[in-house]
Amino acid sequence: MVALHVVLHRGLTKVSVSTQIATLRRLLLGLEDSKLGEAFKAVSKVHTIPMRPRSMSLISVYMQGAIPLIVKTNNADIIATVLAVKAEVETSNKHKMRLVFMGAAEAHLVVSELRNADVGVILTPPRSFPYTWDHRRVCVLCYGISA
Repeated sequence: MVALHVVLHRGLTKVSVSTQIATLRRLLLGLEDSKLGEAFKAVSKVHTIPMRPRSMSLISVYMQGAIPLIVKTNNADIIATVLAVKAEVETSNKHKMRLVFMGAAEAHLVVSELRNADVGVILTPPRSFPYTWDHRRVCVLCYGISA
């Protein structure tokens, strides 16, 4: 299945997480300018869909509701912020966003917010271990392992 994939992570690039989220927000709200395209390319890869005109990017296809947005992150704070952006975009654009979080090691901390927002979660890997700072609050007890 084709989807628009975005990675939001500390230290991935020299761009801060808040700038990554702000760029995603502006993109989803349709606030475009010349610098936005360059900033988004630094944060994520934008590819054109085969069998479509070259000018139609995944962003425009996503905005039409044809494909979901998959946000890869593990941090609960980033997940909560993207959920707030989702609510703002849905209010502004008057249509429901198709959103899925991938990775989501700390999703158990915001499970009620995820449920209320009707957002999917793909937990990868299924038995995560806190190797990085964004994994620090992984639910070790969820797997029946004592810490």
